[in-house]
Amino acid sequence: MATVITSVDEFSPVVAGEVVGLVITVTDDVGATVTPTEAPVVVFTDLDGQETTLTASSLTHPVAGPVWAADWQPVALGHHLVRWHVDGVSATDDVEVVGVLPVTPRKALGPGKELGSEERFRLPAVRAAIGRALARVENLAGVGVVPHRTRMRARAINGRYLALEVPAIRDVERVTAGGVDVDLTGWELTASDAVVLPSRVGTPFVDVTFEHGLDAPPPGLREALPDLVLDYLIPSAIDARATQLNTTDGASYSLALESAWKTGLPRVDAAIADLAGRYALGPRP
Repeated sequence: MATVITSVDEFSPVVAGEVVGLVITVTDDVGATVTPTEAPVVVFTDLDGQETTLTASSLTHPVAGPVWAADWQPVALGHHLVRWHVDGVSATDDVEVVGVLPVTPRKALGPGKELGSEERFRLPAVRAAIGRALARVENLAGVGVVPHRTRMRARAINGRYLALEVPAIRDVERVTAGGVDVDLTGWELTASDAVVLPSRVGTPFVDVTFEHGLDAPPPGLREALPDLVLDYLIPSAIDARATQLNTTDGASYSLALESAWKTGLPRVDAAIADLAGRYALGPRP
């Protein structure tokens, strides 16, 4: 027996403070819907190890048959481990809670397209595309464009300097050395985003919990992001291997191609290049 999430409204990505609606269907090994002997239980564990346990309520879905629903309202930013339990079977997943969305679902669709007007424009699909676009942009720009929270192990250079190599650090919440909390009163941040501890620690490595990322994407990127979201939602009629486009009147146009370093969408790539230039060597005006 396996736990399957058939609909996870507001789930990709999750924004702190929003209510996440989970709809769970239980199936057997061949995918047939079954009724378990107990209600599914969902456990969320945040970066600090704090658990939130939800017991799903029974519903009846006219198409899917017996389903269960539960609402989750996360507060803490960062990745959460999600564990699903039903009838002795467990499944796990990972979801990140961020500070804000880089673009709203309605804004992402642009004019002439309405949420829910087509299957591909349903809210879960649009939110998933926004999540993909956010991850792609941040990976190419090298900086978080919305608030994130993470934990990592860092080398303590000379016992005080932590080169996290993460731009736009917002706050350092906790540092532990050998399992002992470090007093952060008076910690500093250099222009190159290195954290300076108020006093030296006696271990070569420390564990750091911190927030990073911009308050929101810069205006140029925010305006360009719908191009990337729609690129994920609407399959192109052009062969993915094509390098040029020939028109019926004999004209030929070179196509902008996606690569490991760009999306192939001119407005998006220009906005990413501008952002990356600002944060490549630390923030600049």
